[in-house]
Amino acid sequence: MATRQISSPAIPRPGSRRLHASPAAALRRNSIPTTI
Repeated sequence: MATRQISSPAIPRPGSRRLHASPAAALRRNSIPTTI
């Protein structure tokens, strides 16, 4: 039971960071060519 509770909150933390980092990098790359 304890292992499930630990893994549960640990999954959304790194997952949200990766999701935020992915679109952020894509927006920055897209904004560079669009501005040019």
